[in-house]
Amino acid sequence: DPEMSRGLGDVYKEAHTSIADAAVYVIDGEIELHFDAEKFKLDKGEILMFKKDKEHKVHALKDSKFLLIKI
Repeated sequence: DPEMSRGLGDVYKEAHTSIADAAVYVIDGEIELHFDAEKFKLDKGEILMFKKDKEHKVHALKDSKFLLIKI
């Protein structure tokens, strides 16, 4: 299921990699994407693209919905 819904404080999987390059689009709420030591905060309407070999995890800062797009 490409659309993900998370509650405040939820983490979508522990750190992992993707099988394809991907983009995360925030439909509602606020999430934080962690890539090693870097963190990127995304609000509703924002998108972030990343390479498949980048280990990452998603942390919900608010109740959130986001769309994962494999490229």
